[in-house]
Amino acid sequence: MTDRTGTVAANDDSESTSRLDRLVPRIVLDWVIDEPERQWRIVDGTMVFADISGFTALSERLATRGRIGTEELVETLSRV
Repeated sequence: MTDRTGTVAANDDSESTSRLDRLVPRIVLDWVIDEPERQWRIVDGTMVFADISGFTALSERLATRGRIGTEELVETLSRV
């Protein structure tokens, strides 16, 4: 969750955390819970930018299914 400045706020409410699970990597949620005042980190890692062929058409088709379509899209991308 974010406050008015866009800063992620820690919240022990499991319902709030479960809503964020679909949108935010679990490690980031853990960091916010462990050290809510910390605003940045240096980590070893690799970043990938990928252009997914047909993504726009797929997302538009799934959008016609409402929330279920959106959830399907998020689940598919999370698996990839």
